[in-house]
Amino acid sequence: MSVRGLQLDDVVLLGRTFEEYRTYFGLGDGDLRDARVLDMGSGVSSFGAEARAAGYDVTGADPIYGAEPDRLAQKCRADLADVVAKLPAVAPNYVWGGFYRDIPDLQRQRETAYRRFLADYDPASPRYVPAALPATGFADRQFTLTLVSHFLFLYDDRLDYAFHKASLLELGRITDGEVRIFPLANLRAEPSAHVARFLDDVDRPRWRIETRPVDFEFLKGSGEMLVLDTRASR
Repeated sequence: MSVRGLQLDDVVLLGRTFEEYRTYFGLGDGDLRDARVLDMGSGVSSFGAEARAAGYDVTGADPIYGAEPDRLAQKCRADLADVVAKLPAVAPNYVWGGFYRDIPDLQRQRETAYRRFLADYDPASPRYVPAALPATGFADRQFTLTLVSHFLFLYDDRLDYAFHKASLLELGRITDGEVRIFPLANLRAEPSAHVARFLDDVDRPRWRIETRPVDFEFLKGSGEMLVLDTRASR
């Protein structure tokens, strides 16, 4: 049984690694090798830096980009410390002993991610684009694979359905391929109602949409990702 969810004052900067993305987005070399990948809302995750080092074409987009590295480093440390301090009270909402052994192990992995990000981050780089949902400014069909990690659906207590729908339509506009979103649960470890509402929305595009199981569950009830195949309606 879940306890009340993690109480956060704002969307936090918590970095995640290539290995985490690979696992919860079900990514293999075949998904990435010839793709134009967008990591939307990428924050301080090191996925992009690690993927580019492996030869993949990945662009990160987040409204924080353009900020000086020292400022981002300060917020990384503060946000992680805040989350780690609050986790013991909500630990029953999470699955421990799998990808993360315990809270100190989780903290170490988050630190690894943001330090790799900061080592690669350049506010002038075209690989770090200052952009936000629901209006990114990217061109139609600019990317062939878009990933959204720990943003949409997770914060459904402060981002309403209208925001989610507009964001999903925008992701479909800029992606000629698949949009993958993880997780589908909110911070209370409950399935986000916005998922079902979008699936039932008579006004949504006729994309092929599926919830696909993934080999990753940390927040309880979050063992699936949402996959939008935007090519199906074209």
